[in-house]
Amino acid sequence: MRGSYLFALGLSGVLLTASGSAGRTVALRPAVHQPVAARTDTTYQYRVVSRAFLGYERQHIVAWGDSIISDSFEFTTLDPEKERFSFSMVSDLHERSDELVTIIGSDTWREIDLVIYNGDMIDDFMRPDQIFTGFLDASVDGFATETPFIFARGNHETRGRFARSISDYIPLQDGRAYYSFDHGPVHFIVLDSGEDKEDGHRYYNGLVDFTRYLEEQAEWLAGDLRSESALKARFRIIISHIPPRGADRYWAQNVREHFERPANDAGVDLWLSGHTHSLIKIDPTEGENDYHLLIGPTHTITRVDVSPDELHVTVIGTDGERLEAFTIRR
Repeated sequence: MRGSYLFALGLSGVLLTASGSAGRTVALRPAVHQPVAARTDTTYQYRVVSRAFLGYERQHIVAWGDSIISDSFEFTTLDPEKERFSFSMVSDLHERSDELVTIIGSDTWREIDLVIYNGDMIDDFMRPDQIFTGFLDASVDGFATETPFIFARGNHETRGRFARSISDYIPLQDGRAYYSFDHGPVHFIVLDSGEDKEDGHRYYNGLVDFTRYLEEQAEWLAGDLRSESALKARFRIIISHIPPRGADRYWAQNVREHFERPANDAGVDLWLSGHTHSLIKIDPTEGENDYHLLIGPTHTITRVDVSPDELHVTVIGTDGERLEAFTIRR
């Protein structure tokens, strides 16, 4: 059994996901996503039991292998009434799992309620175990049995033989890779920014229609930002792998044209992205973006400390050097 991991999704806060080997082979079976916990701010204990199915000995008679029972773990569900909390963001890991182990062991990772994986955690998804060796195994060993993470799909996770099976590994909400949830005074919106090239590019072989997908998503975003939970939140944070600004390129323009207007109309406070592999901070600019944009570079952790009146954002290199810090106040 590869291990269990918690995924933050929806008001109750988590889905418990477990995945393991199929019988005695090395092939992976699809992960099992089990929704747990219907109450906010509640601590639960759990363990995972897996029993190997070896096949049929004869009609109606099944052969079972050994059972594997995990250690006991506990987690606490998300709480919209919580006043203070912290979270960390990592993007563009590209399967450098050793680096993730270092990040998880750093002081920046301590006392956080959730983790954001903001896309391109793996390269093109070509092997069934790639998402495990790329970052999930390190996450399970380091924190994910008891601290949930959220996942925003990057452009590399949309490519490859197993890209369309990503929901076997990372749960989706109503079949969508975009969703929102609330914790403390923050309404989080996780967007799927799609690809960084036009639909007709040779990489996609005529198999994608991200233009229509982003149009549908933009309608959903506008509606979500008008929801009661978004309106009553002290802060609104958008998470997308591809940023809406930061370069004069197709990918930024595409995200900006679809998502920036509803973000500006709703008073989004902070937009967190990756993709560029470089640190870019863009302050609100009249007539353009009304929000703060932070693009996290590779080899860094972004930590956000939340209180009722401010968001304090810090970008720290894996070597411990503080690269950027700023505060958004209400």
